[in-house]
Amino acid sequence: MKAKRDYTVGDGQLITIATRVLVGARRDVAELTPFGWPQARVDALESAQMALIDLPIDGEFTAIGMGLREDHRALRKEAARYVTVEVMTRVNSAFGPGSMTALRFRVEEIHLMDDFAFLLLLNRVARQASALLPRLAPKGLTQAHIDTVLQYAPSFFDSLIAIDTFIDDRDKAHDDRIEAGNAFYHEMKELCDLGKRLWFNVDPSRYNEYIIYPGRNRAGRAKAGA
Repeated sequence: MKAKRDYTVGDGQLITIATRVLVGARRDVAELTPFGWPQARVDALESAQMALIDLPIDGEFTAIGMGLREDHRALRKEAARYVTVEVMTRVNSAFGPGSMTALRFRVEEIHLMDDFAFLLLLNRVARQASALLPRLAPKGLTQAHIDTVLQYAPSFFDSLIAIDTFIDDRDKAHDDRIEAGNAFYHEMKELCDLGKRLWFNVDPSRYNEYIIYPGRNRAGRAKAGA
């Protein structure tokens, strides 16, 4: 189950709001200190803000994921072409297209297969070509062709693992960012609740600096000059 934000603004807006709050907190630290918010705690909140800024955002992972998937598609396209051109052209030449021997390779739907089936196909083509090498050699098939097909298989598998690992890392980073944002938000909210209590009916401008969601509720705002 994915983590959920406890705040209703985006991370960028939360950081912007925090900047305003911290300006007020640094100015008001003398009034905040007796209530458990000394300079060290204000500094720690600012450090947490910087740490949140440094966490990777979803857009960064989107770009990485697109790159991994593009590389995976390119590798599959290259491997499929090699199988159909370098191997199956010679198989069909030796045994005839649609022959029982050619059908043993089962490459008819190579472009429609899912990734797991394609991985099995690479190993099957190499296996069948090895068994038929003496009969395919006159058509130009060599052990080097078979070795190349066998090299595509682990590379293709590694690309699948890379994508799967990326998804795990992306989801973890997403949850880590939300959890860090939640912890930061709740600490800032405590500071804001205190700031609003201190400046309620005392100083409207200072009171407003501690409002997290401007415009949502300003009922407790002090009157000018009060």
